Amino acid sequence: MKTINLFEANKSVELKKFAGGECHVKFKVEFTETDKVKINTRLNSSDDLMNLCLAVNALRSMYVSYIEVFIPYIPYARQDRVMTPGEPLSIKVFANIINSLNLNKVTVFDAHSDVSLALLDNCQNISNHDMVKYFLKELNLSDFVLVSPDLGAYKKVDKLAQSIGYKGSIATGIKVRDLTTGDIVKSDVNSEDLKGKACIVVDDICTVDAPL
Repeated sequence: MKTINLFEANKSVELKKFAGGECHVKFKVEFTETDKVKINTRLNSSDDLMNLCLAVNALRSMYVSYIEVFIPYIPYARQDRVMTPGEPLSIKVFANIINSLNLNKVTVFDAHSDVSLALLDNCQNISNHDMVKYFLKELNLSDFVLVSPDLGAYKKVDKLAQSIGYKGSIATGIKVRDLTTGDIVKSDVNSEDLKGKACIVVDDICTVDAPL
């Protein structure tokens, strides 16, 4: 298996943009029809998605028949339903683009919901269970509380609890969201006092508005 890192220019691939804003991808290594290629990428923007499409097309032009892609985070995964009239089903639009590439395998980390997995062809989801087990071992944590940020994440946290043999209660957050703006207007944790306790917060999506 030959691996290509597409999230930045490197010795294997050239990434640039033309003056008009169009993306350009050029492989600096040769491939043959017998090669199996894995592309590692991060789709943080529409340009990243376009680069992936261009890269797959370039590989096809070199007669590569087996191509798989590793996408840690699925863009538009949180938009897996139409909340208000006039909105698109964004995850389906994204999935249609990925599926049009006819990839042999798409690997993702901890998908937001089963909707994403159902819409993406040949998709393999890597759960968060192994990651949490690793941190529990490295940090030598035995006295901790699992926290579900909202009711929507409870099922995910409950599966994690079963996987790691957690016998305690799951602290659950209650969020109230403005469906028009998407803003969270209220959030409370329904649990005993968590002060001084190690809390493991497990959510399906965690993003920030500014660099850390």
